[in-house]
Parts: sequence; structure tokens; C-alpha cells
Amino acid sequence: MFSHQKNPLGLVGLFRQYIGDTEQFAALILWLLHHGVGAKKILQTYLLHDFLKYHFFTLHDKDNEIVRLYALLERFPQAKTLLDAVKKTASDERGLQQYSLNGVFQERKLQTIAPCQNSSQFSQEPENFLNLHKFFGLPFLIEVVINSSEYIDPKWKETLKQALNKPQVVIEELSGIIHLIASEYSPLVLTNLADLIDDSSIQELLSSNEGAVLYLIPYKPKLFDVINEKNSAELIQQFSIKHPHDSGIVYQLAALFMAFLRKKHPSTSLVFQALIDNLIRYPHLLDDEELLSQLKKYSGSDRLLFQRYEVITKQFNDCILEQTAESSFNSRNYQIIEDSWFDATWKFNALALIKPQTKFNIGNKYEFQAKIAQIAFLHHGKQFDLDAFIEALSLRPVTSDAVSEYERILIEILATIDNELLRKQIIEKLETHPVGRLDWMKKEYEGKTVFLKAAKYGNLGLIKLFEDELAPEFFNKAALIAAKENQWSTVDYLARLDKTLLTQDEITRIVRCAAQQGQVNIIQFLYDTYDYLPSTAEIATILEEAITNNHLNVVTYFYQSPFALPKQSVINSLFNLAIEAEAIDVIPFIAETGVNKPTLFTVEKAFEQATFNQKLKIIQTLCNLSSNAPRSIIIERAFIKACQLGLLASVQCFYNSPEKLISQSTFQNGFEEAIINGHTDLVIYFCNPPKQSLIEHGVISAAKTGNLHLIEYFCSMTSSNKPSRHAITQALYQAINHDHTEVFTSLCCNPMSLPSKSSLKESLLLAVKKGRKEIVEYLCVNKMEALDQPTIKNALISAVKFQEQEIVRYLCEINAPEKNTVRIALNKAIGSKQEELVDYLKDRLKNHTAYQSQIKSASGEHHEIGAPLINHSLFKVSKTSPKGEPHQFNGYSIN
Repeated sequence: MFSHQKNPLGLVGLFRQYIGDTEQFAALILWLLHHGVGAKKILQTYLLHDFLKYHFFTLHDKDNEIVRLYALLERFPQAKTLLDAVKKTASDERGLQQYSLNGVFQERKLQTIAPCQNSSQFSQEPENFLNLHKFFGLPFLIEVVINSSEYIDPKWKETLKQALNKPQVVIEELSGIIHLIASEYSPLVLTNLADLIDDSSIQELLSSNEGAVLYLIPYKPKLFDVINEKNSAELIQQFSIKHPHDSGIVYQLAALFMAFLRKKHPSTSLVFQALIDNLIRYPHLLDDEELLSQLKKYSGSDRLLFQRYEVITKQFNDCILEQTAESSFNSRNYQIIEDSWFDATWKFNALALIKPQTKFNIGNKYEFQAKIAQIAFLHHGKQFDLDAFIEALSLRPVTSDAVSEYERILIEILATIDNELLRKQIIEKLETHPVGRLDWMKKEYEGKTVFLKAAKYGNLGLIKLFEDELAPEFFNKAALIAAKENQWSTVDYLARLDKTLLTQDEITRIVRCAAQQGQVNIIQFLYDTYDYLPSTAEIATILEEAITNNHLNVVTYFYQSPFALPKQSVINSLFNLAIEAEAIDVIPFIAETGVNKPTLFTVEKAFEQATFNQKLKIIQTLCNLSSNAPRSIIIERAFIKACQLGLLASVQCFYNSPEKLISQSTFQNGFEEAIINGHTDLVIYFCNPPKQSLIEHGVISAAKTGNLHLIEYFCSMTSSNKPSRHAITQALYQAINHDHTEVFTSLCCNPMSLPSKSSLKESLLLAVKKGRKEIVEYLCVNKMEALDQPTIKNALISAVKFQEQEIVRYLCEINAPEKNTVRIALNKAIGSKQEELVDYLKDRLKNHTAYQSQIKSASGEHHEIGAPLINHSLFKVSKTSPKGEPHQFNGYSIN
């Protein structure tokens, strides 16, 4: 079986897969012995050490696998030395060092053997490959792929390629191989694997919804094109359904995400969302710092993560609403809500690893239980049964003076729900058995008194209950907490109390919170009441909060106030912040307000960034500024750059604007850039509805850049819009000039827009001049009806003139040129000192007489056609012989 394997130890790594098959394992050990591997080297492989560890748990059985292995080996005399060494060698497992490798406990000290690593090494013969693959199967294939760069024999590599692309391997194993290599080995190994996989195998994996194929996108450009044509949402769903419980989908989607991100694909956000959904299921994968970094860098991450937080919060709130709507609340209702809370908490914790959010908080256990009580109370009002609700929570009984679950939930409900009747019920329960907490007003629960909790929830009724009980500093602290929790009616109430005397620091902190929420009345009240004059640095910080949250009223207040505004550089920074935050209400106000407006340079830079990031509302807002708007030259430059980068949304924004932002010449330049950079979606957008001049310009530019997809698009136009013959001719010349053979042949073959014969003749001469041998060959073989002898003659002389020796030889071989033509060509070759070509043409000239004789004897008067030309079917003669039969030249019939 392994007769072609020269290094027996090169297979040791594969032997381990048979450690559970005692007979097969014994056979492989014997094979090593048979091929001259000594006892010590076999022990150094640690095969027998691993066998003992694997089967040690069966040692108590009389006929265990360890006994069986050595019983099998004892039958073969060549194993004696090895067996003797086994009895003296200790296991390497900690705690088993007193056991010899044959599983026998030994009193005497045993020898230890240091392991020797034997890397996989296979003799590079196709027969060896086939034998090893047949025996070891998938593990062998994986080992060969991992070390494929070490194998340079072309036959071995071809055999490996054939094995990987066998239909059975593609269907059953290839996806797993790709995933393993992508997950555990270097990109170089994955590159080598990608080179070995045929496009047909890639297509099969894609058709079978094998997500592992996504790992190959960076190495298979055609794969991205295929994926690009598919419905992204459907594709993601199919991949997810295929392996619903496989965390590998995260890395597969990550590969797709990176590819889409690089290409600025419109479905990048869809992939991002699918990736986030799967990361929530497998949050441990967020330990991958590179993946986490890429997610954070994505420009749409903040918005999409915010939406995901919103969705989770809504699902949790909907669950509470649904379960509390029933006439009676019981333990079943609570358990359903609690499950939803656990689920939401799990998801929030996972999302927080990517982007923490302070806005969304479903609270701790007591807070969410109080929230349930609050919603249930809103549903049922006076019919709300507090005792039934608490019973549904299944709380542990009160057994000591320590704060119990019962007391905690009472406190939380008291702080949350502002209802006098309910408040009296709860206070009574707190002060009587079993709680008996008479000092509940002053006691701290998890660091906060009930009064401060009431401020957090905006419970004015409970706050008023405390007015005469607490010192002023508590009211200051409560005002801060209420401001942080967006309880502005509570802030307003507390700020107006005589007991509340805020410090400058507290005023500053409350004003910042107010700026975040657009609470300009609170800001004005505090400044007026305390006669407070903020510094310019403080104003800048407050404006940052207002701008980030798009609160124009706060920005307007400070701009119109007597306070000194920050200097120009800070105003520029604030404007850039407004752009970054997409504060659409604030942007035009800052951009156009008097002497404090940002510089034109700042506005124009922001406009360019908005274009490149496809922030359409910002583009429209800046273009619509009545003053300080970006100049036309900047707008047009940004349009061309957007076309260059393939930013469809930005381009549409410019192109569809009611104001004529783009001149015709700028549009033409942008169209050209879209073609040059291969942005098919942009080109199609520009050509809808089709315009003849645009299509003709497009097909020429596409030929110049070698974009076959666009060539096919333009040439597939309906007869009324298809490119003219002149445009096709120019496109042919561009394809030749820029060496795009595939484009040239496509233009020649398109039935909707076939080139003229004269353009094909000119194309041949141009191809010769430019040294495009492939195009010359294509024309001579496929477009023979368009070529004549004078054209071939001129092509030959031109090839000599431009020193294209290969083309000269080719033209001479396919056609026996006239003696005079060869002489002209020879003279030119002599004049330009092309010695090798001179010798060749001299030989052609010498043999010319023999060629002519051959032709004359075969064809009589039709001596102007050379036999080799006839043989290549470039020209055909339709005349028949006197008997009506076709002329026969050297066994060829000329019809």
C-alpha cells in the first residue's frame, strides 16, 4: 500500500487517527518496523504513549485494548526489541509515570523517552498520493494542503488539485477543509488552497449554500462577482439555515463583510447586521480583537448597533406589556417576562463588547421587577393587586433583619410608581411584620436612599414626602440624578426649592445634561437664578453636547446670548462635530451665522467628507446654504471622485439635485471615471434612460480600460440605442492600443454590433504595429473574409518596420507572400539591422521559387494564392475545374 513512500516516519502524524482501531494501529506499527524504523525511533514518535493514554480508562478490563495491542505485536518476531523497550519505558502522563507503556504498574524506576517531532513528509509521486489518499482519506488531504508550498513536483500538485475537485470531495469534504484552513492556519496556506480549487467547485459550494466558500473571496475575484449578482439577504439566510448551530458562520460572514466593506457594497449593512446577530449567539468570539476592530471601524456601526439595542428593548417591553395585560398577574406571567429579561441582558452584554450604550438599560433584577409592577399598575389602576403581584415573583421568605428580596422589591416599587394609595400600602408593609423597617427613609439600598431613587424615576409625590425630612445636600444630589435620568420636571421642581442650593460644579453638570436633551429652559433658569457666567471653554463643551444631539434651540440660545463664544478654530471644530453627528438642524445655522461662522475651507472639507461617506442629507444641506456654500469647483471635484470610488448614493444625490450642480463636461469626466474603475452599477444608472452619445462614449472607454462586462452591456443595447459602427471601430482600436485581447474578440463577435471589414483591416495593421500577436492570430483565423492580400502584405511590412519578429514569422507561415513583398520586408530588416530576421527572410526568399512552382503545378492560373494561405482557409476560390470538380491542392478542397 505504501510502497512509494520513502520516509516511513513522514506518515506518523496520520497514524494517530487509528489510535482507536487496535488492529489497524498494530499493523501500522509493524509497517514501521518492516521499513527499518528502530524501536527507539518508534518510541520517540509517542504513538505508543498516546495509545496508552487513550485507552487507559479500560485498563481495569481483563481484555482491554492495551493488552490486545501488545498481544498482536508479540506474534511477530521483528517486534521483540520494541516490546522489550516498551516494558522499560514510562508513560509521559502526569500521575502515570509508574506505568510502563504496556499498561503494567512497575515498582522499579522506568526510563523516560523524549519525544521527537516527525513532520508530515510524503514522497512526491502521483502513485504515492493516490495510495495515501485511499488509505488515510481526508486527514491526508488536509496535511498535503497545509504543506502544499513545500511540494514543487507539478504532477504531485496536479494530482492534489484533481483530488480536491472531485465531485464527491467537493460535496462532502471541501467546505470543511476550507473552514479548517481559514480558521487555524496562515493566510498563505489559504491562498495556496484557493489556487487549487477550480471555479466549478466554487460554484458548487455556493449553490449548496456552504458558507465556507466566503473565506475564498479575497483570492477568487470571480467569486465576488457571482456573489455580487445574488440577493444578499437571501444568500445570508441560506448560509445561516445550512448550519444553524455552527459558530463558524461568524467568521464566514466576517469574510463577506470585509469583502463588501472594501468594495463599498450597498449590502454591507445587511452583512453587518447578520454578523451582529450571530455574535450575540456566540459572544466568546468577540475575543477576536481584529474582528472587533473591523466592526468598530465600520462607519454604519453606531447607527446599526443603536437600532439593535432599540429592537431588543422593544421586544422586552412588548413582552412585559403582553404579560401584564391579563386581568390577573401570576407566576407564569412573571416567568415569561424573566426569561425575556435574561435573554435581553445576554444580548445587551454581547453588544456592549462592541459598543456600550448608556441609553438602553433594562436594569437589575429589582429594577425590572419594579418596571413590571409599574406597567401592570398602568394597565389595571385601582384594581392592581400588590399582594398578588409580589406572590407571583416567588420571593424567598423573610428570615432575618437583613434586607430581604421582599423589602428590596417594595422599596423599588415605592420609588418607581407615583401613586398615593399604593405608596401608603407599601410604607405600611415596610414598617410592619415581617419587614419592620422603621428607618427605611434614611437607609441606603445598594448605595442609594429611596429619596434618590425617587429622583431617578421622577416620582414627585414621594419626593414631596421627604421635603421636611432631609438636609439640603440631598436635594442637590437628587437634582443631579434626575438630570442624568432625563427627569426634567423633577429637576425643575427641585431647582426651585429653597433647600436646593447648587454649587457651580453642580450647575455645570446639570446644564451639560440639559444640553444633551435640549432643555434650554432649565439652562436659562439656572443661569438667571444663580447669575452664572460660563467660560468660553465651558460653552464649547455645552455646545458639543447640544450639537451631538441636534438640539438647535440650545445652540441658538448660546449664539444669541451675551456670553463670549469660542474662537474661530473651536467654531470650525464644532461645525465638523455637527457634520459627524449629522445634526441636520444645527449645520446650516452654524454654517451661516454672522461673524462666528466656520471658514469656507472648513465647509468645503466637510462637504467632501460627506460625499465620500455618502451622507446624503448633509450633501443636500451644504449645497442649499444661502451663504458660505461649497464652490462649484469643489462640488464638481467631489462628484468626479464619487464616480471614481463608485459611490452610487452620492452620485445620485448630485445628479438628481433640482439645482444644476454638475456641468455637462464634469458629468462626462465622472462617467469616464466610473468606467475606468469598473463601477457597473454607476454606468447603468447613468445610461438609464439610454442616450446614444453616452453609450458610444461608454463603449470606447470600456474598451480602453478592458472592462468586458461593460462592453457586453453596451453592445446588448436595443437596435435604436446600440453603438454605431464608428464607435465600435474606435473601441476596437482602443482595445488594441491597451492590449485587451478578450475585449477585442468580444467586440468582433457581438452579433448586435458587428465591426465593418475596413475596421478589421485597420485593426490588423494596428495590432501588428503594437505587437499584439494574439489579436493578429485571432483576426487571421476568425475574420478571414475581411482580409485580402494587400492587407496581409502591408501587415507583414509593418511587422518588420516595428521589429515584431514573431508576427513576421506568423504572417509568413500562414501565407506565402509574393517575392516582391518578401524583398521589401528583407530590405527593411537589413536597414534596421534585425540580423535574425534578415536570415529568416533570406531563407523565405530562397524558397519562394519552390513555393511558386508548387502552387503553379497545383492551381494553374490561380498562382496569386499561396498554399499555406489556402491551408489556413484565409481565402477561398469558388471556381471549379473543367470537369466541374473543385480544384484539389495538396489534399485540400477549395470550395
